[in-house]
Amino acid sequence: MGAKVTPSGAHDPRLTGELASTRQVAGWIVVVAALHVALAAPRMSESVWLDEAVTIQLCVLPLSIDTTATNDATPPVYYLVVQAWSALFGCDAHAIRALSLLLSTLALALLIVLGNAWLDLRTGVVAAVLFAISNLQLRYATEARCYTLVEVLLLASYGCFLALRAAPRRRTAVALGLLNAAIVQTHYVAALGLLPQLADVVLFRLRDRELLRRYVPSQILAVALCVPWATLVALRWPPITPHWLALPDVATLDYNFRLLLATPLEPLWYLLAVVVVLVATATRAPERLAGGALERLTVLVAWGVGVPLVAFAVSRSVSIVLPRYLLFASLGLFLLLAYVVSLAPVRGWRRAALVGLLVVPTLIGVTTDPVPRADWRHAIEIARSHAHPHESQIVAGPEWEALPIGYHVLGANGMGTIDSVLRNLGFEGVRVARDPEVLLADLPATIDTVVLVSPLSSEHVAVLAMPQLCFLRERFAAYPRELSVRVLERDCALG
Repeated sequence: MGAKVTPSGAHDPRLTGELASTRQVAGWIVVVAALHVALAAPRMSESVWLDEAVTIQLCVLPLSIDTTATNDATPPVYYLVVQAWSALFGCDAHAIRALSLLLSTLALALLIVLGNAWLDLRTGVVAAVLFAISNLQLRYATEARCYTLVEVLLLASYGCFLALRAAPRRRTAVALGLLNAAIVQTHYVAALGLLPQLADVVLFRLRDRELLRRYVPSQILAVALCVPWATLVALRWPPITPHWLALPDVATLDYNFRLLLATPLEPLWYLLAVVVVLVATATRAPERLAGGALERLTVLVAWGVGVPLVAFAVSRSVSIVLPRYLLFASLGLFLLLAYVVSLAPVRGWRRAALVGLLVVPTLIGVTTDPVPRADWRHAIEIARSHAHPHESQIVAGPEWEALPIGYHVLGANGMGTIDSVLRNLGFEGVRVARDPEVLLADLPATIDTVVLVSPLSSEHVAVLAMPQLCFLRERFAAYPRELSVRVLERDCALG
């Protein structure tokens, strides 16, 4: 195979013998993917929470843009994939979680392939290992939501973008436009993941007229493909989801970086380590930063660090900073850390020690502090055990939490429209309320026990004044993971 020089002096691993063989890449994919699946599969819980219940609901309902927009603010591409998957495997939680795990494993494989083609195999493998044992990645690798699909699409987009830089062909530009449109219409926040591509073009490729001739139309195509959904969202504004996210502060940003890095260590330590290694590289082996290394570092810093910072800035007006929304940024962080290690002017056991310094904190985090999943299944079992026909009321608050109750009571096939779910939640009288206290104040006289099921973050009054000087007194409280089940008993002794 002849050597090929890429535009603008960009690094081509073929020139230095760094590009690994297909067999080597495939071997590492198998090994690291097996590690990821072994750690993620045991987390395949039966307990679904609100967002997952929405996915199951939209899997069961006939697919249409109107149905999707009515039931969820998330764009439709993920639900198209879920509908296709469900035709073979069904709509229950295990089936959709298996899809997420498959996509997560595919993302890991693409991470190795991208790392090998863009940087080197060592970088791709180290980044993939960090991905495979990341606490946050493992949590969402088995969640019935769109986050692993975002990662697959974004990695494919970066692979396509790099191919376009190397050889600006029309079909590559069309593929990039289609991928970027799919990313935006899978999750809105994922659009921020495309900013590093734009930054690379603006900072390093403005003189490459052939690239611009292909890149600009490809992004116009992406925008045009997003117009129909954006128009529908604008007509239905504001979105149906509640504005429950608070404006973030610096502590929130630190918390996000800590989870995205998948480490119990302070993010500042990683920043210092990157600076030290780059300084050592520049002073002892400056040629390592030649041949496009500065451009690659800029893109990776923009992806892994810049994207969360931009999201934080945007969140001063519209709250979008959640670790799961920014999960794709961890791909840039992992590649950045792995690439900095590959640039370090050390070899042998010293390089292995640097890799260990990256991997060990992540491994500690996943073994000592796994990210929890809300245990709705347990919560419903507790509610059932304290419920009595015609004498008790089970209250889900706030009202949208009726959907996870619906899944555990009715099963996947019973997850129709929200109205049908509410009509069918008939065991021992289930009610939902945006404000449970208002509902409690208007209970029928025959109800003497109330079971409140709510997220732990929503605290409700345990002792509440009632008509006829009755009170509801808390006599039992259970706390399954991330949830609160509060059993209240009516006391009319004062009457």
